[in-house]
Amino acid sequence: MSEQQNQELSEQTSEQLKQQQKMQAMQNQQQMSKNMQSMQEQMMSMQQQMQQQAQIETMYEMMKAIHNLISLSKDQEALKESTSRLSATSPQMRENAQKQNDLQRGLDKVLQQLSELSQKTFAITPEMGKALGKARGEMHQSISAMQNRNSSMAVQKQGGAMKSLNEAASLMKGNMEQMM
Repeated sequence: MSEQQNQELSEQTSEQLKQQQKMQAMQNQQQMSKNMQSMQEQMMSMQQQMQQQAQIETMYEMMKAIHNLISLSKDQEALKESTSRLSATSPQMRENAQKQNDLQRGLDKVLQQLSELSQKTFAITPEMGKALGKARGEMHQSISAMQNRNSSMAVQKQGGAMKSLNEAASLMKGNMEQMM
């Protein structure tokens, strides 16, 4: 903008009009018009670049969330396998309940991350929220089952949580592909 010298051109045009120099005033006005058009094009280009940058950042955040969901799902699967090998009276049942609680807290972090991301994109859908809510509920029920020493119910709920985590990751991956 400073290179265009619009302020100086405007002052020159005003002075030329006072001195009845209409041709030079008209040329200055044409130059100012070209300068303004050029500035508008530059602004539009900057806006487009900013939108692309925002979309790239959103995609990165979505990829990070997918990675976190898959990681949680793998940890949930490992915990399910561990719990399935335990008897109802095993002292390790308490440790597994704590591990399940840790996974639930990890899911809470992902839910917070997705809540913030949903402010930036429509790609975070209610279906994803429903699947993640179901995963959280299954995790909670698994903790209760382990506290009640019901290992078969705990394993069943852990499997349900894993399935819901995978469903949410799959939905997010599909929506991210549509964005591309």
